[in-house]
Amino acid sequence: MKKIILGVLLTVLLNASIYGQNKLNSPEFGVHLGYALIDIKSNIFEGDTQSGFFIGASLNFSLSETLSLQPKFLYASYSDIGFLHIPIFLSYKTKQGIYFSTGPQLTVLLDDPFNINKELGLDFGLGLGFDFSDTIFIEARYALALTNRFNEDIDFDEEAFSGTPNLKYNNLMLGVGYKF
Repeated sequence: MKKIILGVLLTVLLNASIYGQNKLNSPEFGVHLGYALIDIKSNIFEGDTQSGFFIGASLNFSLSETLSLQPKFLYASYSDIGFLHIPIFLSYKTKQGIYFSTGPQLTVLLDDPFNINKELGLDFGLGLGFDFSDTIFIEARYALALTNRFNEDIDFDEEAFSGTPNLKYNNLMLGVGYKF
């Protein structure tokens, strides 16, 4: 798990150094802060919705006038649980400053008060943002969980429950940011 996170970080840093050699394509660095909401879906216990905050950083690699690759590292703290969200989105930006983003998101569970979760999950995300200026932006992102986070290694009373245990975390983030 730690090797996966380290691999993603090294890949982003390597890409940043390669792009940094060409001043025209040097990546933009950004910081993010905002509101986070997580929707816990399960068939083994009643679902829950928890709110919190997120903070993080991003790189924006321009691929063309309208397309860019945006890896982000976002720490989110909800009522009971904490995650590291690592979206790697492809973004399309209009001339009016509106951008649409989509792509995969790795989600790493940092706190597990229930001790029933797998640490790593994969989500599919969609986002919408607006650049107020060259430095200030707002955005909204939604990520739909694709993987079952229930840890099959824990003891589970299968007689009291019929079916395969399922646990997923969908999340919504609304935030502001600043680009350097």
